[in-house]
Amino acid sequence: MLERSEQQNELAGALARAQAAIRSAEKDRANPHLRNRYATLESVIRATRGPLGDNGLSLTCAPVVADGSAGVAWTLRHASGQYESGALLMPMRDSRGVTPAQAVGSVVTYA
Repeated sequence: MLERSEQQNELAGALARAQAAIRSAEKDRANPHLRNRYATLESVIRATRGPLGDNGLSLTCAPVVADGSAGVAWTLRHASGQYESGALLMPMRDSRGVTPAQAVGSVVTYA
């Protein structure tokens, strides 16, 4: 579910400017199983931190577990106090040989 501040004008303008300044994250790791390259979270943070901060934006994320699902809750804030927040939850499936903590870690990693 998406929640947002009543006013969005400052947030929307700042987000548009930040998105115009963000360049693609470097694909800095290889996946030998799929034979492809991908950008790590560190690479994504490096690519976005400056443009977000330069426009008064911050993004926070936290793991969430609820009703057999796990994922990430996020909040995008602007210096004006305007914000949007939501969560991406995915079901945790029973997997043999995987502890509940490992199942949560797996889902949160891919969310």
